[in-house]
This record gives sequence, C-alpha cells and structure tokens, in this order.
Amino acid sequence: MLTSEETIIESDEDLEIVSTIEAGYDYRKNFVVKYYCINYEKRRKVIDYTATVDEENATKMAKHLKVDYYDLPKVLYNEFGDCTGTTTLSGIEYVFKEILEFILDCGVKYKLFSK
Repeated sequence: MLTSEETIIESDEDLEIVSTIEAGYDYRKNFVVKYYCINYEKRRKVIDYTATVDEENATKMAKHLKVDYYDLPKVLYNEFGDCTGTTTLSGIEYVFKEILEFILDCGVKYKLFSK
C-alpha cells in the first residue's frame, strides 16, 4: 500500500491482462514506482516490478526537478500520464522503462524488485 498514490497510466480494462503503473511512497517514505499486470481470467499477477528510490535520493530528485518531495508522483503523471497509444502490455512496459530512465536522468539511483 502506497501513500500519496498516483496512477500514472493503465491499459484498457477490457483486455484479458491489465497493466498499471503507480507511484507513491511506502511506509519508510521511500519513493516507489510500481508496474504490474494482472490476468483477470486467471485472477493472478503475471508481472510485478517495484522500483524504490530511498528518501535521501528522492529528496535529491525533487531538488533536481525543483518540486516538493511529495509532488514526485504528480511529476511522473504529468510527464508520462497521457501516453496515447500505450494501452497494450508492451506499451505500458515501455513507459515503465522510460520512467526508470527519467529517474536516472535526475542523477539518482533506484532498486528494482520483482515478485
């Protein structure tokens, strides 16, 4: 569960597999970007990645972007939220990779976890 959660982009809910990217903060105040896909017919997650930027690096990222620390999810939404034509699984995956590159371009590192 994330706080200040923002859905960045989501695929068409009519598809068998729905992809979602969300950003927010975990209970340790780390900035978190989650990318997951759910197969609703089989009722299980088929892809589940979490990129975590620790609080210190997220603060550096916010300073680099000249925004408040808690505005980072909104920054990602403004930058990547309206990606027309990315309603497919591969389109959402591409946006996730672009977000990870954006984080690196801010001069900070993240840890990537897969479940």
